[in-house]
Amino acid sequence: MLGRLINRRSGGGAAEAKDVEALRAQIETLTRDNRGQPDLAREREILRLRQLAGLGLIEDAEERRELIEPDYGALKTDADVPEVRGEEVTAGLIRAAILEHGSVLVRGLVDPDDAERLAEGIDRSFAARDASENGGGGREGYYEELQAEPPNQPIPHRGAVKDGGGVLAADSPRVAYDMFEVFEKANLREIVGDYLNEAPSISANKTTLRKADPKIPGAWHQDGKFLGDVNSVNLWLSLSHCGDTAPGLDLVPRRIDHIVDAGVGDVGFSTIVVPHEKAVELAGEPGIIRPIFEPGDAMFFDHLFLHQTASDPDMPNPRFAIESWFFGPSAFPGDYLSLAV
Repeated sequence: MLGRLINRRSGGGAAEAKDVEALRAQIETLTRDNRGQPDLAREREILRLRQLAGLGLIEDAEERRELIEPDYGALKTDADVPEVRGEEVTAGLIRAAILEHGSVLVRGLVDPDDAERLAEGIDRSFAARDASENGGGGREGYYEELQAEPPNQPIPHRGAVKDGGGVLAADSPRVAYDMFEVFEKANLREIVGDYLNEAPSISANKTTLRKADPKIPGAWHQDGKFLGDVNSVNLWLSLSHCGDTAPGLDLVPRRIDHIVDAGVGDVGFSTIVVPHEKAVELAGEPGIIRPIFEPGDAMFFDHLFLHQTASDPDMPNPRFAIESWFFGPSAFPGDYLSLAV
C-alpha cells in the first residue's frame, strides 16, 4: 500500500496522502458529473487527478511486466499492413500484428462524429495557443499549460511540439477531457492494459493533438530512438480524411526489432532522422505504404516502428489526429510525466 501513496503539499498545509484506487474513484465521479453538465473547473481537476494517479502507478510498479502473448490466429490476413474493424480489436491481435508487420490499421475504432468533434476542439486549441502567445484572452480551457505536480518536472520543449504541428493534449483541459471520454468508449484502458499486462498510463510529453500542415515535410523516425527501452503501444487516431488530400502516414510495413542507424536532417534531429533510402531498403518488396484514413480510423504500433508524416505541399487540407503514447508504468520513460488512463 505504501508504494501507492502519493504525498502532495498544497498551500503550505499538511501532506495529503491518496492511493490510486481513491484517485480513480474521484475521477469517475467527476467524469459522471461532467457528462451531464460540462464544467471547466471540473475538467481541470480531473486532469490534475490523472497526473496524481499516474505518479501513483509508477510508484506502485515493481518488476517489469511481460507484454501479452501474440494471438496470430486472430489476424486472419497476411496483408502488408493488416486491417481490422474496431469491434475485432484485442490486445493479442495488436501484439501479433506488431510482431508480424510492425503495425495494425483499425477501421472505425472511434465513432466518426466523436472524431470530428475532437478535430474541432483541436482547431480551437491551436487558436487559443496563438491568442495566448499574442497576449490575448478567451482561452476557455482550450490552451492552459499543464502545471506539474511534484515530484514531476515541468514539461520542456513546447516550442518543438508547436514546430511539429502539435499541441500537447495535457495543455488543453477541454480537449483532454473529451479525448479520455472517447478512449473510454473505445474500451482502450482494458485493451491497452491487457497488452501491457498492467494498468496503462499515457505520457503528457508525448500525447499530442495534431494539425498537420501539408507544407511541413515528414521525417523517417523510430520513437524508441529517444524513448529508450520501454513497454509501449502508440495509438495514432485519425480525426479527418487524410492520406491523399491531407497529410497521412508513410509506413515501413514490417517488424524492425532494433534501432536503425540515423544521422541526417536538420540540426537537433541529426541523430533521429533515418535516411529515406534506408526506409525504402527496409520496406523491401511491398515498398512504402501510405494508407487512406477516414475520421475514427487508427493505427497501433510501438516505439520501434519506422514511419513518417506523409506530406505533400500540393495537398489542399490539413490533417487532424491525436497521437497517444501508452506505457506500462513498470517500464515508463524517464523524466516523462504520466497521466493515468
